[in-house]
Amino acid sequence: MPWLKFLLAVVIGLGSASAVAQSEEDMQLQRCIWGCLAQSSGNDDPAYHECVERICLAGDSAAPAAASPPETPQVAAQPERATVLSVQERLAALGFDPGPVDGIYGRQTEAAVQAFRASQGLATAGSIDDAFLAALQSAGDAAAVSE
Repeated sequence: MPWLKFLLAVVIGLGSASAVAQSEEDMQLQRCIWGCLAQSSGNDDPAYHECVERICLAGDSAAPAAASPPETPQVAAQPERATVLSVQERLAALGFDPGPVDGIYGRQTEAAVQAFRASQGLATAGSIDDAFLAALQSAGDAAAVSE
């Protein structure tokens, strides 16, 4: 009878280990899909579907067996809403259209940030960082003085 308890414990242990592994794979796929969604304008965006197919589902049987598991796309950290709101107000005052002044860092705000960065000679690959905020403050101060 003790061997039956041991066998039962082994079977239960193996079953739960495979459930954890399956669950981790599901979580990795879900994180990848959410990452693709965050980098696109929504689930109707062809770029979203391309990202899911190219990155998230690349580990399917169609991919080479030696391929490494797909990595979750890296999503840049979004600035705080109050910061974005302040940036949107300043950009609008300077003639850079950030779209709705709502504190949400969307595509229009990103385009306005990139246009402002280019106008100031900053790297256009950046976002709202210290260099951007300093340039925006200086440009805002210069605009206030000229008025």
